[in-house]
Amino acid sequence: MKGKKVKKILGSVSVFLILSATAYTVYSQFFAYRFEEEHAANITSMGLFGDQKQYLSVVVEEGTTVGWGSGITVSQNYLVSVDFKNRIDRLSHPYQMDEGESVMVTTYDLNTSDFTKRSFDLADRWRKANYTYQIISVYAITYQGEDYLAVKYEENEYTSGMLWYSLEKGTFIKYGGKDFQSIFEFLDGTYRTGLDEKLFEMNMDIRQYSLNYNFNKAKGIENLNISREYPQIAQNLSNGGSIYVRPLFSDKATWFNTIIHWFAPKEQEVMELYAPNGDTGEKTPIRSYEDYEAWAKAHPEFGTE
Repeated sequence: MKGKKVKKILGSVSVFLILSATAYTVYSQFFAYRFEEEHAANITSMGLFGDQKQYLSVVVEEGTTVGWGSGITVSQNYLVSVDFKNRIDRLSHPYQMDEGESVMVTTYDLNTSDFTKRSFDLADRWRKANYTYQIISVYAITYQGEDYLAVKYEENEYTSGMLWYSLEKGTFIKYGGKDFQSIFEFLDGTYRTGLDEKLFEMNMDIRQYSLNYNFNKAKGIENLNISREYPQIAQNLSNGGSIYVRPLFSDKATWFNTIIHWFAPKEQEVMELYAPNGDTGEKTPIRSYEDYEAWAKAHPEFGTE
């Protein structure tokens, strides 16, 4: 009799365990939160240089960038990195910030000797400000001398929008227009003069406020001016580092002229660049941004870049 009772008990326990496992599996698939995370690149070093500390050199851990994205952007006074945690379970809403989702923002203060670091959950502040739409991207910008996060969101499949978040005031404001500075802006004059092609051959991308923002390893820069004048910065580029420009300390002409000097052969003042003169096959030498502007004015048929 005891043996039969034991078997019955064991059988009941087995059934209970099977039912529990089945229930847990069903719950996990249909009700439990599941997440997908997207992390910014891991910063291994950063430093300011230039007579006004207008340039920021950043190196990240190899293999921590995803395609062209690093999750790192820069404004006048801050480097910003952003980590996303999004729900992908059956109960999540594609156009709403769901419970458990986060947008962790980390800022590094460029005006402090140790680049003072602080982190906060932008999604939490978004909800507290009574916004519900799904945040899809966040990047640093400079507008009228102040630092903001440009926060892009989606309302539905066809509608998106943008708000700005003030890093100084900690408040959201309406989109202020296109007159702001970001690392993604193109630099005029790079295409028509062939500058972008020459830098591409060195495995780098040039923008108005950044160089190599996608953190590729620069090639063939050992015998150029930048290696003589800033050997550590050149080494950083060769190791996959980027350079960012603080917008209030440099304009497009200064940055263009700096680039064509840095990446000219040692003992040569600037790179050899040329812009085409219509269909004649002749070319105009470009030795400065002022030369490019004069050429562009004389050849409006090429339009703007």
